[in-house]
Amino acid sequence: MSNTKQYVSGDYAPGTPKAIIKDFLNTLLGYTDTKLYDEQGMNSFFTDDIELHLPGTRPDTPWAGTFRGLKELDVFWDICAKHLDIISHDVQHIIADGDKVVVVAHEIMASKITGTRGEQDYAWLFQLRDGKIWYWRLFEATEAIANTFRVP
Repeated sequence: MSNTKQYVSGDYAPGTPKAIIKDFLNTLLGYTDTKLYDEQGMNSFFTDDIELHLPGTRPDTPWAGTFRGLKELDVFWDICAKHLDIISHDVQHIIADGDKVVVVAHEIMASKITGTRGEQDYAWLFQLRDGKIWYWRLFEATEAIANTFRVP
């Protein structure tokens, strides 16, 4: 399940919430090299009833909203593939409390539509069930995102 290149460091016991999220992030961040979203690989980390909540308002934040289930998660990945170019991620902290994991990071991104670059600090909250992510809430800098993705 994990990407061979390690974008996120840290030694965590296999199968623990921190290790699962680290493996997911390494799969997601493989995009920074390949510029391709590995939807199948990424979706293997989620339960069938995943709930994904993202702040913001469309169209300035193209992926804003709530996505439920793997079919809607595929819609989310398609939106990201159309709009978002991840330039770099710096994962600063992975903090776990039981089945909940918080990731704090800095991201540099660009709009594939406008070419505008932006950056943000964010926190993502994950909750796991039976070794898979069933809940993912993003706390992001919506103004920075809107300024990056707003079409003039």
